[in-house]
This record gives sequence, structure tokens and C-alpha cells, in this order.
Amino acid sequence: MKYLFHIFNFTFLISCSTTHIISVENPEFTKLKNQADYKDCSGATKQFENFSLINNKWGVYKIKSGNYTQCIYHKDGIFGWEWDAPSKSYGVLGYPELWLGTSAWGLKSEIKQPNYFKKLDELKTLKAEFDTKITATDKKYNLAFDIWLHSESTVAKENIAVELMVWEDYNKFKSHGKKKETIRTSFGTYDMLYGIMKKPEINSKWIYIAFIRTDKRTTGKINLKELLDFLIQKNYISSDLYISSIEFGTEVLNSKGNIIINKYEVEIE
Repeated sequence: MKYLFHIFNFTFLISCSTTHIISVENPEFTKLKNQADYKDCSGATKQFENFSLINNKWGVYKIKSGNYTQCIYHKDGIFGWEWDAPSKSYGVLGYPELWLGTSAWGLKSEIKQPNYFKKLDELKTLKAEFDTKITATDKKYNLAFDIWLHSESTVAKENIAVELMVWEDYNKFKSHGKKKETIRTSFGTYDMLYGIMKKPEINSKWIYIAFIRTDKRTTGKINLKELLDFLIQKNYISSDLYISSIEFGTEVLNSKGNIIINKYEVEIE
């Protein structure tokens, strides 16, 4: 079966280039914010057709002083969010996102049957198209996909095997891991970083892989299966893994900014 998930197109024309400016005023985003039919600043999740809009504030426990604000918005198929972090960097504080799939973070003891979203060796198509505009201060953040892969069909946090990120835009922010190689794909050139993500708080660790785009962009098309196939062919990962979720959002560190998502489509088969 073939799925095509999409958010309605917006009529504004957005440049592919990234501009970092001190002011974070964006009339398009302000209009969305003021007219939103859904808003959350607390950390909630809201389902919209095939996507969930998640106000993911997973890292706020790191803040030692200062306040952190992160709010998500929706209006007529258009999504966006804004953030305002303390100027001191404490690492990633939040990842507001559009989410598709099954949670990677359930407890295995509570999962009684297979709950995976897609099996890697059965995947035929995984493509995405996005059109966004980011307005932010000249500090740390990114715009990235995040895909979680598990070793078992009952996907849970105990069996996370691989976290795969694809950074399309970023500012003053370096990924975890060490550079292994540079690859040229049908949609651009990326540096591939590889490392081990250790999480003693949940007694777990997994492979972390990040593809960092060399020509940063906020609008484009991407073939995520092409990246997965590369990793399998080069023996970085096994084909016998299970996808729990496919996520698209901004990792926030010490910046202030906003994003409006005019178009987001995922084609999966």
C-alpha cells in the first residue's frame, strides 16, 4: 500500500536560502499566530489528519536559570512554532515537530504485539518535500528529520538500535559523532557523522548517525530511502530493523526564533 501524507500548500513564495537576522519578526508567522485555531505552550500533542503536531520540550530539565518558551500553532493546514531560550547554552532544550508513526519511547513490558510503523527491508519508498521559512537570532538551532530504528517489531525505548538524523538547515550547532565520509546524493551533498549515543538515565545506548547538508536549505525535496539504502550497503546499519517514527522539526538550543511550514509531504510505501 502506498501512502501520501501532506499539509496544504501555502501561497507565499519562499526562498531556499537561509538568512539569519537579529530581529525575529515575520509577518507570515505573526498572522498564523494571531489567527491560529490551535495553540499550545505547555508541551502537548495534537493530531491533525495523518500528522501529529508535538510541542516536544524534552530537554528543559537542563535549564539552570532563565525561562524557556516554546509554542506551537495551526491554522487551515498551516503549521508553525516559536521559541525563546535562555542565552546560555545547555544543549538541546526542545524539538517542536511534525510526527508520523509509532512512539519510540514506550515500555517494552507494556507492548503485547508488534507495533512498528514500517519494516526497513520491506520499505519501497520514503520521500519528503518541505517548504518552510525560519526567522531566528544568530544562535544555535537546526531544521532536521529524525528517524528511529529498532531491533524488534515491538518497538520500545529498550530496543532503539539507530537514531538517524538529516540536518537540512543549522546555525552555530555541531552534531554528535565523528565525520566518516561525504556523500553526493540525487538531492545534494552531505557529511555523514557516526557515533554512539549513551543514555544512562534509561540504561540504554544506540548508534547515532547524522547527515549534515553542506548547502543548507529550508525548502526542498529529499529521498530518505536513498540515505537508508546507503547505510545498509556500507554496513553502517542492518536491513533487519523496524521504523517507529519519522519526525521533522527544529532542535532548539540558545536561540530565539520561529518557523512557518507552508508545505510538508511524506510519501511512503
